[in-house]
Amino acid sequence: MPKKMGLNSKAVEARERKQEIKKIAQEKKAIEIEDAKWKEDLPRNLIKKEKRKEDTERKKADAAKRKMEAKELLEAEQKTLNNPSAKQSIQKITRQQVQEEINKRNKNIEKILNAANKGNLARVVTEEPALEENLNRSMADTIVASNVDEALIALR
Repeated sequence: MPKKMGLNSKAVEARERKQEIKKIAQEKKAIEIEDAKWKEDLPRNLIKKEKRKEDTERKKADAAKRKMEAKELLEAEQKTLNNPSAKQSIQKITRQQVQEEINKRNKNIEKILNAANKGNLARVVTEEPALEENLNRSMADTIVASNVDEALIALR
């Protein structure tokens, strides 16, 4: 068995000094970090606060701008809806109706020209054609069945 010797006093003192130096260095470093936080926190907080304030102001301005644009669009749409000249009724017309309109316009033009040539501009009379039933919509020859049984009876 080995003989127990005492402690090396120089080695122990050296370790204690190294630990003491490390401890002091860590404390200084911690103090510096904390001081840096306090120094940086104040401006950082102010910068963040100002940034939030600018963001809220920008958002309010954008909301107001969108609201004004929507209001202008609504007014423009209301004007077009209320304008009677903008309303156009789209109806399906047949070729015969188109031809009758062309003939009617041509006759009116001829009558106006004839009246102008004669010097009689007091009154121009035009004839309106009689309305005829649209044969495409006539259902006189059709049989209506609402279920299968009625359809079979109609086919017989």
